[in-house]
Amino acid sequence: MDRWGIERRLPEDGGHYYVSRPPLANATSIGDLRAFELPQPREDFRALAEQARRLRATSDKALVLNPEVGFMHQSQFLRSFDQWLMDLVADPPFAAALMDRALDVWLAETAAMLRDVGKYADIVIYADDLAFQDRPMASRRTFDQLLKPRLRRVFDLLKSSGLKVLYHTCGNVWSLIDEFIELGVDALNPVQVSAAAMGNTAELKRRWGDRLTFWGGIDTQRVMSSGTPDDVRAEVRRRINDLARAGGYVLATVHDIQAEVPPENVCAMFDGVNEFQRINEY
Repeated sequence: MDRWGIERRLPEDGGHYYVSRPPLANATSIGDLRAFELPQPREDFRALAEQARRLRATSDKALVLNPEVGFMHQSQFLRSFDQWLMDLVADPPFAAALMDRALDVWLAETAAMLRDVGKYADIVIYADDLAFQDRPMASRRTFDQLLKPRLRRVFDLLKSSGLKVLYHTCGNVWSLIDEFIELGVDALNPVQVSAAAMGNTAELKRRWGDRLTFWGGIDTQRVMSSGTPDDVRAEVRRRINDLARAGGYVLATVHDIQAEVPPENVCAMFDGVNEFQRINEY
């Protein structure tokens, strides 16, 4: 049970914890939302700031500041994913009230984090998935009316920090990329190449590569999990060729490397990068 009152359980065969009891699944009114006590935003991040200060003093790597999961995911965890999706269509005022409550906590907490830690970081990441494998989760009308105004509050805060803004959103977000750039996103992760149009990484670079950094792109759904080491090296070469010319690409797997990925494929990804660097210079 987390501080939001959300219960999660680990499946018997291991893996990830999944929501097993969303506390607002049976809520029927905005009054029910108001009666549910959300956590108070954390205000003191001095301990995290000290860790960041030590890293800044001892490492030449970029430091990424990672606030809590975004307001859409938090709303889904509180409400249940299916109920949240239905609320967007069947009861937009309820959906808006729920997201606003989660967003208010997130904004207050992230502002405090940026105050204490932001001076040591280079990048701040916001994670909130907007799309399925084939299309965005919501219609364009719903995005414009319910989601974009709240995302604007998120990115206005993050941009005010002066840090580069990395946005993690899975799925096919092709139709929303111009919106992300307009909101102030500097880098897009994970570039889920197994999702519909997102596999056309050459076209992604052609259309948006002068305004957006791409971060990810090495397919975990098929290539890393079930391909051969040669397949992995070919995937690395393709994504670098498509996305890295003139800069603006951070090579990484699309998602976390899962247990079914053979260790030799992990090694092959790094080998593919090293082989490419020996042959090509950017």
